[in-house]
Amino acid sequence: MQLLNENLTVFPIETAVILEYWTDVSLFSNWKKPAVRLPWRKDVFEADLDYYASLGIKNITSFAVFVDSDYADAYGIDFVYEYGSGLKNFRKNKNRYK
Repeated sequence: MQLLNENLTVFPIETAVILEYWTDVSLFSNWKKPAVRLPWRKDVFEADLDYYASLGIKNITSFAVFVDSDYADAYGIDFVYEYGSGLKNFRKNKNRYK
């Protein structure tokens, strides 16, 4: 959070883009297959979104590498729906902090 806040003193919030690794299965799998189950934490994801929105950030993205049919067969992909829902709600609620 401190580094983000410091970056936002240099780069304008209006054009800032957050790149998170919430859904990057490859990272958590050490870039090797077979993939491990993503340590998805919906509560952390939502808290992060709330924090970013409180700063006035409007743009967020993530990676979803190794989320393929093998992964879906082994672990399911519920986190994909929670991720999408979280971003949808973020877009709706981002102005509540202004």
